[in-house]
Amino acid sequence: MAEIKVVLADDDELALSHLQRLLGSFPQVEVVGLARSGREAVSLVDRIRPDLIFVDVEMPGLNGFQVLKALTHKPIAVVITAHASYRQMVFETDAIECLLKPVSLADMQRTMNKIEALAEATGRINRSRHGVDR
Repeated sequence: MAEIKVVLADDDELALSHLQRLLGSFPQVEVVGLARSGREAVSLVDRIRPDLIFVDVEMPGLNGFQVLKALTHKPIAVVITAHASYRQMVFETDAIECLLKPVSLADMQRTMNKIEALAEATGRINRSRHGVDR
């Protein structure tokens, strides 16, 4: 699989570090940006144009749902939350997954499998941008 460029958005430093460690288990993933607020997430995603965003629901400035609506560039989105009550709201967005904190390695593996299958089926991740021929 081609390299997947990822932005992580969460105002909790420990959660960001945890996600980075988990994603370090996937050699096809490169974390290209960290955002600690909703507005920073929108700016970063629209500037860097990653393949994937992991976005927390509760952040200052804009919440995760507002971030997804405000993005001009629409990467594959995974919403992360500590509150199961948000799960239904997540599935009313274009996000492909909702992960509950604390995210386990098994949860991340299932999510990455889903993302890779989506990329293979739809070509959603632009491999030529990463120097890989299709």
